[in-house]
Amino acid sequence: MELKEQIEKLFSLQKIDTQIFKLQNKILQLQSDSEAIRKHKILKEKKEKINEELEPYKKEIKNMQYELQKYQQKQKEVEDKLFSGTIADSKELQNLQREREQYASLQKKLEDKILKIMLGTNDIENERLKIEDEIKNIEAIIKKEQESHESEIESIKKEISKLQEKRQTNRNEIDPQILQIYDDLYNRKDGLVITEVNDGFCGGCSIAVPLATFEKAKEGEEIVYCEVCKRLLYFNEKI
Repeated sequence: MELKEQIEKLFSLQKIDTQIFKLQNKILQLQSDSEAIRKHKILKEKKEKINEELEPYKKEIKNMQYELQKYQQKQKEVEDKLFSGTIADSKELQNLQREREQYASLQKKLEDKILKIMLGTNDIENERLKIEDEIKNIEAIIKKEQESHESEIESIKKEISKLQEKRQTNRNEIDPQILQIYDDLYNRKDGLVITEVNDGFCGGCSIAVPLATFEKAKEGEEIVYCEVCKRLLYFNEKI
């Protein structure tokens, strides 16, 4: 196979590798965080922050509710004695009545305090509930996205597999020495090894190619490099 044909095969290999690279990047993009996932993270952080803000109030309410239960129990014990019908002493009955009223008063004060805290944190609690609803909606969107992405990724993988078979067939037709030049340059040139030069400019660095270099690339009788970016130059006669 003439060198000109070898360079054409090399250019075809470059196009296949570029296609594979783009498809692999597409998979990475699909697997990476979508806008919905990023929003979900932000909402979860907001919810966590609100929960931290509400936590002291919740603890305070819990402690007061515990105290309230104790007063309710004490009041019940007093009322059981008061209405048992076993106490005949009027003074003792008066004392029990006062004690009952004291526990009722303590309960009222605690209930008022609890209500005041709940009203004071009402806006924060509403915001938390609103965020929870948003999180549920976002999670439904994320689920649909993931289902859709799984199908799309599978389709892209099949396309990549076909291209890789084509790529191997192409590589088998290229001279090992020329192939080595391509492989050595591939990583150093960010995957763009050979570029067209039909319009007189290097497709890699966009710098004008000297006329003599352009003519050599057009003839295709030797491997020609861009003097600036050192990529291989290819003249495409089919254009």
